[in-house]
Amino acid sequence: DSVAFISDAGDNIKPYSILTGKSVAPGLFVSDQSWEEIRVDLENGSSVQKTITVKNTGTEKVSILQVTAEETTPGAAKHFIIQAGIVGNPMSDLAPQEERTITVTFNPKEVGNHEYHLRFKNSAGEDKISKLTGTGVFAALTTSNVDFGVVNLTGGPATSVRDVTFTAET
Repeated sequence: DSVAFISDAGDNIKPYSILTGKSVAPGLFVSDQSWEEIRVDLENGSSVQKTITVKNTGTEKVSILQVTAEETTPGAAKHFIIQAGIVGNPMSDLAPQEERTITVTFNPKEVGNHEYHLRFKNSAGEDKISKLTGTGVFAALTTSNVDFGVVNLTGGPATSVRDVTFTAET
C-alpha cells in the first residue's frame, strides 16, 4: 500500500507527514489447567474442580463460534467433566478485555496420564486450545521390615508381638 500527496505548495512542501490512528484488533487467550496427581477412587469418586479462563485481549469484540472437545489420550473424555452447555455450542460474545471462566472437573477412573483439549473456534482468527491434563494414581502402602527375633516353635506355644507400620503413598 502507499499514500500519495498532491500539493499546490510548490517548493514549500515538507517531505514528511504525521499520521495518527488507533489499531483495532481482536485477540483471544485461553488458559490451560493441570490437576497433576489425583487418586482413583472407583467407589466414591475423587473429583477435583478447577477453572479455565477465556479472555478477549483485543480492542474489539470476539465471538466464540464453537467449542469442541478433543481426546488427545484415548478415553480421556470419561475423566474430564466440562461445565454444562459449553461443548458443541457457541458462547456469547466477549467485549474487549472481558473474561469468563469455565468449570472443569477431573475425576480419574483409571491410573495413568490423561489429556483433553478444548478448542475455541473464534472470530479473532486462529483457533485457541485449552490443554487439560491430569494423572490418575492408586494409593500405595509401604511397610517397614520387622524382626521377630528367635522364636522357639518346638517347645510349646510361643508368641512374639511387634508393631508393623503401614504408610500411605500417593
